[in-house]
Amino acid sequence: MKGIEKAFVFLVTGKKDNEGIAFHYLEKEGYDGARVVFKLDYTAPYHNFTSIRDFQNVIKYRPFEGVNRKMAVAIIDLSDWLGHEQEDYLEIFFKYLHDFKNSFYSYEFIFTAGDADEKKMKDLYMLADEYLYEGETVFERTLVDKQALVDYLMEEYPFDKKSAEKFAGVFVKNQVKGFVQVNRCMIELQQKIKPGRRGKITLKEICRDFAVIENSKFGRFYEEDVKQWKQEEILIFERGEAA
Repeated sequence: MKGIEKAFVFLVTGKKDNEGIAFHYLEKEGYDGARVVFKLDYTAPYHNFTSIRDFQNVIKYRPFEGVNRKMAVAIIDLSDWLGHEQEDYLEIFFKYLHDFKNSFYSYEFIFTAGDADEKKMKDLYMLADEYLYEGETVFERTLVDKQALVDYLMEEYPFDKKSAEKFAGVFVKNQVKGFVQVNRCMIELQQKIKPGRRGKITLKEICRDFAVIENSKFGRFYEEDVKQWKQEEILIFERGEAA
């Protein structure tokens, strides 16, 4: 079982909610071991800083049994600390992680900071690098980059380029929350349109029976876009008939 091969990763996604994207990244890396998710809430100077205890409680009550006990990944949301990178409590937390990562579990860390870009994450990255060493920035912008999402759909599902472009356009326009929603939609459509058959699913096949789209998860999630898509296809058909 592989880890993330670095002491830490800063995940740049362009999305505010990154938990599902972090899970997707781990799956791509071939990691299926223990993982925990933690949000480091901001604490103002001279206020009661409980985050280390809170983190310990999250670790303590995770069901690690039954997985590889030699490795674990903690996914930590640092978004509250953007603009507060020089404050003592944040440095104290990273000092704790430095000691913690070599405890009973060999810990690796994935840090996220909402939809912040690499430039805004720079000071957070430098702090992590000071205490954890050997990190890297990973860009996972598939859900906000239409072409990247087209490539993903064509790689994972039997849709041709035109149909993948259509679906990707709707997902990106509506700021799809995560890969789980994308995959649920596409798996269902694949099963309904071309169950058990080989070859690419074309846009023409999809539009031949539009009720399949309308009555799918995709159709329910993106009803207005599907209605517009249907009207466009009707116009194309009518122009073709007139010609």
